[in-house]
Amino acid sequence: MNKKLPTIFLGCAMLGGLALLIQTPEVREHRVLAPVPYTSPEIIRDKPVQPVESFQPKKKEVLFTPAEILIINAWLKKHGYMLSVSANGKVSLSGNHGYLHYDHHTLLSLAKSGDTIAASTLGARAISSEHLLDNRSAQENSDLQHALLDATARGLTSSIDQLIILKTQDYIQSYDRKLKTFDSNHIIDAYAYLNILKLRRSIDTELREYSLQMARKLSASEYALARQRTAEIYAFLLQRRAELGMGPFENTDSAETQALLQRFFRALEQGEIA
Repeated sequence: MNKKLPTIFLGCAMLGGLALLIQTPEVREHRVLAPVPYTSPEIIRDKPVQPVESFQPKKKEVLFTPAEILIINAWLKKHGYMLSVSANGKVSLSGNHGYLHYDHHTLLSLAKSGDTIAASTLGARAISSEHLLDNRSAQENSDLQHALLDATARGLTSSIDQLIILKTQDYIQSYDRKLKTFDSNHIIDAYAYLNILKLRRSIDTELREYSLQMARKLSASEYALARQRTAEIYAFLLQRRAELGMGPFENTDSAETQALLQRFFRALEQGEIA
């Protein structure tokens, strides 16, 4: 027997072991590690499980008492707002649901006959985003504004808001690209209606005034023209009320009523009631 064979076998075995030790990282990555036996923690039996408390939602704070709701609803009706507050404090739109399906000519005809709800529905449709870019003719604009003025004479206050927005829209759309100017008469009229809104409603007019100032602030001479226009419009409204057999406007509310209404409009604006 060749005496060198054991030595050769021993050398091969050593080389094989060395090859295993110097495997590349790529090869070593594919090794499967033996799983570590999982030992579950001992269950603690000496502490009883505490029951989960049932969730009790907080009761919504009552913002207005029944007596205050009566005052608010009476004021809203007196000023021609198609809103009412229910006993649970929710605000709902009322009065014009059946009018929403009428076309423009039907609403205008009803408004000319003295229907203030039809006039208010016309105004709301005209200032909506859906009809914002409508190109109304001069006659259509005149008819719409006369309908809202007549509704204002009959006691509506929301119609004044609509007139302010309409005149602001007219001002923006009056831009002349060649001359790069606007027709200032429209914005002056808008401020004139704002003065009437302040006189008639006397509360919650800050946002409307702010939006007007964002559109354009008037110069001192323009403010004077706006005040003059306010006097003319108000005189027209009083004359129209006299023709209808109605007395002067009731523009004053008690300090308590004004404070209540401020709370109401603030809650409406902040989404506390809806």
